[in-house]
Amino acid sequence: MIELAENECSICFMETEAEELVITSCKHKYCRDCLSYYLQLESGDVNKLSHTESYLEPTPQGDVRLRVNSHCGIPCPHPTCSHIIEGPEFEALVDERTAKRYQELSLLVSLKALHKKGDLDRCPEPNCGSWMQNCECIE
Repeated sequence: MIELAENECSICFMETEAEELVITSCKHKYCRDCLSYYLQLESGDVNKLSHTESYLEPTPQGDVRLRVNSHCGIPCPHPTCSHIIEGPEFEALVDERTAKRYQELSLLVSLKALHKKGDLDRCPEPNCGSWMQNCECIE
């Protein structure tokens, strides 16, 4: 395993000024420009935004049950890290345009997940494009 210097970016491997160094919540270090560019590129593909985490959770009765959580974000670029950079952490690291696109795509991912579960449908009216819940269009 390669040891990085204290202020070395894990993407470009350059020494970075402390004020330009970003430490993610998973404790990996990147220069702001590298991480922002990575998140901007990766967030442009809606197929890369949706992540599922599953784990076994003990019940009060002593059994276990499978829990599944969906996340909308981008994996940390560190090759051995499973942390998902999402929500406010993601938005703090990118420009306003990328943050807005991320919010829109996150909503689309969430709506598609609800549709897949049968909780939402597309409006059958021509040229509508809205989603329906309980037979009423929602915006």
